[in-house]
Amino acid sequence: MSTEELKKLRGKCFNFESVFERCKGDSTKLNDLLELCDVDPGEFFEALEQAEKDSDSNKFYKDCLNTLQNTCINVAVSITGSYGDVIGVMCKMMLFKFAGYFQADNVFCFNTTFNFQNLFDKISTKYKTSMTFINPTEELEQFARAMDVKCNFISSIEQLNNFCTKMTATDSSPPTTSAKKRKLK
Repeated sequence: MSTEELKKLRGKCFNFESVFERCKGDSTKLNDLLELCDVDPGEFFEALEQAEKDSDSNKFYKDCLNTLQNTCINVAVSITGSYGDVIGVMCKMMLFKFAGYFQADNVFCFNTTFNFQNLFDKISTKYKTSMTFINPTEELEQFARAMDVKCNFISSIEQLNNFCTKMTATDSSPPTTSAKKRKLK
């Protein structure tokens, strides 16, 4: 990419960051954004409400994120690039009503050719305190151990459920281990 193309891309990202921050907690503004994207807001929110009624799991995870937000900084990292880029990740977060738990500058996206050193350098520099990764990737955990990065790992849905239950019950941040897998009972 040329310098000019990179500047345009950077401008688009800053514009979307602004849209993300404005829309994430305001359903009226989100409606406008959905209409701009040719998505019927009525149908979308009806389907989303039905999905939330059918299962309490979204509420459970949102309660957990809310508790974490009150005691920690929530950071979203997409490693596989399955949503394309950081804007795709932010869009998914807004559409599924998870955006309110994250600041736009705390959303990262790495393509499939990234290396874990870049991930830890970028995130560890910005967030020096304890970290909890919700990620099934063994490689990430092994790399963290080798780098002696202070963090916890949650690698299964059962561990995530236990973690969320413990967080919402105690309303406090988790203890940090030195790059060891968190043992949840």
